[in-house]
Formats: sequence, C-alpha cells, structure tokens
Amino acid sequence: MQSRVLPFWLTSLSCLVFYTGSGDHVLAQNRRTAVDVEVVDAQGRRHEGEFQRADGVSLFLKNDGISEIKITDLIEVRFPQHKRKKPRGPIVLLENGDRLGVKPLTTNGDFGLETAWTEFPAWPQLTLPLETIQGILFSRPNDRLARERIMNRLIDDLWNDDRAILQNGDEVVGEFVKLSEKQLALTVAEIETNIDRNGVRAISFNTELISFPKPEGHRAVILLVDDSRISVTKLRIEKGIASGKLIAGGEFHVPLDSIATIHFLDGNATCLSDIEPADYKFTPYLSTTWPVQKDRNVRGGLLTLGGKTYVKGLGLHSQCVVRYQLDRKYESFHAIAGIDNGAGRAGQVILRLLVDGKEVASESLSHADDPWLIPPIDLRGKHALTIKVEFGDRADVQDHLNLCNAVLVKPVVE
Repeated sequence: MQSRVLPFWLTSLSCLVFYTGSGDHVLAQNRRTAVDVEVVDAQGRRHEGEFQRADGVSLFLKNDGISEIKITDLIEVRFPQHKRKKPRGPIVLLENGDRLGVKPLTTNGDFGLETAWTEFPAWPQLTLPLETIQGILFSRPNDRLARERIMNRLIDDLWNDDRAILQNGDEVVGEFVKLSEKQLALTVAEIETNIDRNGVRAISFNTELISFPKPEGHRAVILLVDDSRISVTKLRIEKGIASGKLIAGGEFHVPLDSIATIHFLDGNATCLSDIEPADYKFTPYLSTTWPVQKDRNVRGGLLTLGGKTYVKGLGLHSQCVVRYQLDRKYESFHAIAGIDNGAGRAGQVILRLLVDGKEVASESLSHADDPWLIPPIDLRGKHALTIKVEFGDRADVQDHLNLCNAVLVKPVVE
C-alpha cells in the first residue's frame, strides 16, 4: 500500500445515512424515540428510564421526571430492547480498534475502499480511507477459535508490507494495488499479481503507512446490533436518529434502533484500557503465557459478560499481577468483572484488588453468568492500583477474566 494524502473530497464521502422501505425515505420524526435504556455514570450509579435525546452536552432520560446527565459524566448507555443480529460476513478492521461488518466491494482509485453493510442492506455504501484500515477479513471462519486467531493476526502483527492470507493458508507478500469485484492485485517483485478473491481469506496492510485522524472533541464508541464498532465525535441523538462525525472521516446518521451500546470517552472517567500499566507480571500454570488484552478478551475476541457485550475493558488470565500508577490523580475505581462468556462454566479465578499494596476487595469468580459488580474503590490520595488474578480450583483451565467498564474517575472540578 503506497503512502497517500487524503483529499477533502474523499473524507466527505464517508457518510452513513439511513434509508429504508421501498425507496421511500423514513422521516426521522416518525421513528420511535422513547426506548428503555440502562445508563452507567462516572460514579458507577445505574439509571433506567425512557431515552429522550442527547444534544452533545447532556443526555435526557424520562423516569419519574426528566433526568439530565452531562455527557462528561457518562460511561455507558445500553439499549437492551434493540434486537441483536448474529454477526456474519466480512469484517473491516480500522487502526483505532473499530471493526465494521461491511462487505469490501472495490477500491476507489488510490484512496478509498467502497463497502456495503452486511446486516443493513438499505444503508448507503460507506467509503473508508485506505490509510485508516489495518486489515480486512473477507471470509469469517465459523469456528470461534479459528476466527479469533486470524483476527489477532490482523490486529496484532506489525508488517512493513501488505500480505494476502489465502484460504489454503499460503501468504502472498507485496504491495497492495487495488481490489476489484473479482480480484485482489498486489505488486510482488515489481510484477503485478492478480489473485482470485474467492481464494483470499484476509489481507493485512503495511502498518508503517497507516495514518488515523486525530479526533476533535469528546469521543464515543458505538456498538451496533451486528457487533460493528464505530468511533465518533459530536454525537447527537434526536427524533430516533444518531448523528455525528466519524473519526475515520466523514459524517454518519443511523437509526437509534441499530445501536446496542454507546461508551463515552474523554469525560470524568479514564478507561484502564486507554493507559499503559506501570508493571505486568504473568506466572503460567505450565508454559502458556497470556498478555493483557485491551478492549478484547484474552483470546482477542469481544468482551462478553453475563450475556452482554462490552466496548471497553481488559482481558486477563490467571495468574497475573497488573499495576497502574495513580499519582493521586483519581477519586475512585469502578468495574464489573467475570469469566468471559466464551469460557462457559469452565473458568474459575480469584480476583484481588489492592490500593497502595493493601487489599481492598476480592472475589472468587467461577462462570460467565454471575459477574461481580465491584463496589466503588476509594482512590483519593492514592498512588497505585494493583489487579491480581489468581488460579482457582481448576488450575488455569478457561481462566478468561474480563474486567469490563474498568475506569478511574477523576475528581469533579466545580
């Protein structure tokens, strides 16, 4: 993939606008706007009610009256009544961790990848700047472990070239040229090589050439009902339509009922997954080692807990110790913990939380259906938070711990 500078006209193409029906536009004001919603604020408090609107500054709920919550005080908004879709088809992975359930169609000259939504066929096509794309999974394996392995390769491996991973396991290494309806073209040893798309499992792009726009304003990460994840700024939700700016470039407008969860960033809470630990030590039961995973479970998949999917959090495995430096900057810690849904009832760990070396909370966690809502932990004037994940009674079998919505809350400045 050659280095490119994106012109303004291309980024303006990246626009999601929702249409439905037999060619007729659905008027936004006719869409249902009052939906049951679950909200978690920066203090760990849970709110429920009917969603009214979000104006970029505050979110409004209707319960006994109208409740207003500042966007900077929000962690998560969840819409449990919105029907989830079983993810299928290709996945486009962006450099910032976004993953889109779209079909790659063709490249638009040297700059853009034209895509179509798999689960939302009525939505217009989406043009993605090539510089923002880390990899494309053309064919999603049905087996969960096989799917996670190839996704991890696309996300974690760093290359100074472009690589086509074929269905038979072979790889073609070169420089990406273009994608057409039937072929993927790479330059290999200065010769353009065309590969039948049906034989391509995935492509990983040269990570040295990836360039992602710097966001302006408060970010939000939206999880759609098909498990697509998109990062946006300037989010507004009115009359059943969510709109804002895609960080990857362009604008978006999607129906509210296509959204499963919204996670708010850059407010009074800092996600543990957005900062580097001061120290990490892993002690294997036998020989397998596991790193800390950010916003993924330890196998690289989505964070799932108690039947819910989470956007932000940590994936950890027994036995490990993770320490975060606080420097007396935070007021409290909040999280929900448990065994990942993919592990079923096999995993069992003991989770311990220490502040400045003193244990302040602990719990034995044994299966995914029983997550632990960690009580707020006081961090005022404290220097370090340590997370310990210890072996349970079953050695290290399926000890896949998720620490979801794990945040450090900053003091509120009046």
